[in-house]
Amino acid sequence: IAKEVLKKYSLQEMPCEYEVGVMVELPAAALLASDLARYASFFSFGTNDLTQTTYGISRDDINSFYLSYTQYDVISENPFMFLSEPVKDLLLHAISSGRIVRPDLNV
Repeated sequence: IAKEVLKKYSLQEMPCEYEVGVMVELPAAALLASDLARYASFFSFGTNDLTQTTYGISRDDINSFYLSYTQYDVISENPFMFLSEPVKDLLLHAISSGRIVRPDLNV
């Protein structure tokens, strides 16, 4: 990226420091974190989108079925209010596998 910017604007050096990071918002991104860490110096996590795609439910629609889901023990608490175990597992997997490739990975 830096080489392209330097060439496009006829610069000898970058006018500012920068880092390239990845926003992990999908389960696939969390599972492929070791591949992403090859190119990114930091991960940022979109836990709302990660929760929606992990459970396949919309934050906007949860109130229409939340009581039934808790009544029948499908979920124990609102996953948009508290990080659930599956989402935590994805976060931990992304961080640990990313740091295998890039030990100095910032999150």
